[in-house]
Amino acid sequence: MPQVFVRVQGNVQKVMFRQTLIRAMIKRGIVGGASNNRQQKDVVDITFEGEENAIGQLVQALKTTKPLNSWGAQVEKLEIRDAGISVEDHQVTTENVDNRSWNPNVVVYLYDSTSVEFDNCCVGRLAPSSTTERSTLGKCRTAQGSMELRCDRENGMDGSAVDPALSLSLQLFGGM
Repeated sequence: MPQVFVRVQGNVQKVMFRQTLIRAMIKRGIVGGASNNRQQKDVVDITFEGEENAIGQLVQALKTTKPLNSWGAQVEKLEIRDAGISVEDHQVTTENVDNRSWNPNVVVYLYDSTSVEFDNCCVGRLAPSSTTERSTLGKCRTAQGSMELRCDRENGMDGSAVDPALSLSLQLFGGM
């Protein structure tokens, strides 16, 4: 099985990056691991083992998805390396990720390739009067079969902040 060694730099420590990444690996059938770099607090070393196309898609998603989760994890620089850490020697792996005590309050935006993007959507937020206030957002992304919603635009039409980490219902304007 091909092995790929990667070093990422950015907002990748203390923001649930390793859990986010490892869960994305599992969804794609990739075996791997990730470790915080102790000398550089903005660096994580990664090892991928698996199908070349799946690894390539995930590496591309790491470069382009900003942020990667609701805690603000984000890769600014990605370097493919000639050598690295063996999977079993990483701090977090696809084998041990569930043995760690993770904070459950993180929403992952690093979706698999079955994600759907919509150009227009409408979000309903319950107001104190129990009426639904609607704000049209520029672009919304949802995982297939999930109601988790990430909004790329920060404000609704009325100027109030829209929290991208909220679980919201989605209504399409027109087709996909």
